[in-house]
Amino acid sequence: MVEKLKTAIKELQKIKEFKDFKKKNPKAYLASCVVIVDGKNVGDWQVDFYIPKKHKMATFVLKDKVELKGEDDIFQKEKAEVEELELSSVKIDLNKMLKLLEDLRKEKYPGDFPNKIIVVLQKFKNNMIWNVTCLTTTLKILNVKFDAKGGNVLEDKIENVFSLKAS
Repeated sequence: MVEKLKTAIKELQKIKEFKDFKKKNPKAYLASCVVIVDGKNVGDWQVDFYIPKKHKMATFVLKDKVELKGEDDIFQKEKAEVEELELSSVKIDLNKMLKLLEDLRKEKYPGDFPNKIIVVLQKFKNNMIWNVTCLTTTLKILNVKFDAKGGNVLEDKIENVFSLKAS
C-alpha cells in the first residue's frame, strides 16, 4: 500500500495543477497522507503539502481525477514548523498497520469495535508515524500512534466522546 501511495504521489507531481502549485510555492513539501477506512473500504488518499512561507497546508485528493482542495490553516496548540514526510522511511504499510491496530484492540480494548478509522501518515518529533484515530461503536475515541518503520506502538489511549471538552 505504501508503494501504491508513492506511485500516486509521483503521478501527482506530473499533473499541471501540481506543477502550478509548486511554481507558486517552490519550498512546499509533503507533510502528511490521510485516508479514511470504513469497514473494509479504504477511501481516497489525501496528501498534504506544507507551505512554510504561509504556514498553511495545501491538500490534494488522489482520485481518478486529482483535486486540489485549497490551502488551510494548520491546527496546532503552538505554532511550529511541520516536519517533512519521508515515504522512503516507511516500512510498515497501511494493511500491516491495520492488522497491528486490530491486534492491539483485541488485546487492550476488546469491547470497542471501530466504526470509522482516520489514518494519518506523518513525521512527528522526528519519528515517522501512523497516527490512527478510531470512532468506536461504544462512542469512544481510540488513538494509537505506531512507528512506521518497525510497527511498535508508541502511544495508545481511549476516551469517551462525551468526556471531551471543547477548548
